[in-house]
Amino acid sequence: MQIFNKRYVFLIALVACSASMCVCGEEIMEENIPEEYMIMINSLDSLAIHDSEACIKSLNTLLAAPKVPEYEKERLRFMLGAALKNRVGHLATDFKFMLKDGSTSSLRAIKGEYIILYINDPACDDCAVLKTQMAESQVLNSMLDSGRLKLLSVCVEGKTVEWEDQILPENWIDACDEALRISDREIYDLPTMPVLYLLDKNQRVLLKNASLEKIEGFLKEK
Repeated sequence: MQIFNKRYVFLIALVACSASMCVCGEEIMEENIPEEYMIMINSLDSLAIHDSEACIKSLNTLLAAPKVPEYEKERLRFMLGAALKNRVGHLATDFKFMLKDGSTSSLRAIKGEYIILYINDPACDDCAVLKTQMAESQVLNSMLDSGRLKLLSVCVEGKTVEWEDQILPENWIDACDEALRISDREIYDLPTMPVLYLLDKNQRVLLKNASLEKIEGFLKEK
């Protein structure tokens, strides 16, 4: 998966800034952070992608720890703010999108027992791979054909040439975020590209930043 989201540009800047702050004479200010906390810190990026709730728990623990320096906590607070967006069990943030015919709609307008939100960039290689896997998924296709499942594909980069040229299955909703609300306003946490969410009929988040396999396994039980 490709690392996306402007927050990671910001995080890189924070790390660079922190590194410059850490050097004092010949001392490197990795100032006696306990090993257990360093292990947690080093696992955060992976947790943000694979287990956002565990990531939130680790972030809260680190932020409450007096031995974690303030410069590191700046980065942790930023990560926590992103992880708290659209949590499992919470209502997914609504947004408007544009369809290929130029009409507009919104997430709230979609009605289905389950909704897959597929946030992607058609120019992304990993997105192309996942698109093919989803298009060939027997689990997804069966539920799409029955009407129980809706699949909203949203090009996060707006009305790009790649989006206009791409061809998706007819039973998908092929949309773009023309106003760039998802990325510019960061209303969704995008630690990688692409990103999958599974929502229930009330549009509460069932699975966040999920793999296709995890979504298929969940839907097989329904």
